[in-house]
Amino acid sequence: MSYRSRLFALATFALLPTASADAQSVYVNSAICLTNAPFTIADQYYGYSGAVLNIRAWPNGAILGVLFNGTPVQILNVDASNGSPWAYVAVANGSAGWVFLPYLYCGS
Repeated sequence: MSYRSRLFALATFALLPTASADAQSVYVNSAICLTNAPFTIADQYYGYSGAVLNIRAWPNGAILGVLFNGTPVQILNVDASNGSPWAYVAVANGSAGWVFLPYLYCGS
């Protein structure tokens, strides 16, 4: 991991908003969840073979990349302060970012 990436990660963690205690107790530190975004026409247009979920720098913010459906993630934080539930997740490859919480499958 480059110095710039580490600095970004540290700055991101320092600025994480806190979610309500109820939301955090339900999701944070839960078992590994899987991405489960709906398949769209745009996915077909861009040639994705399955649905993708945008991973963002902040809730509904700049897109850092995409995660294909079925990608395992761990929820580190939850924020619903803007009225929509977002999860800050860690991916096995070391990346982290915000995803729309309803597009995660965490079991029954």
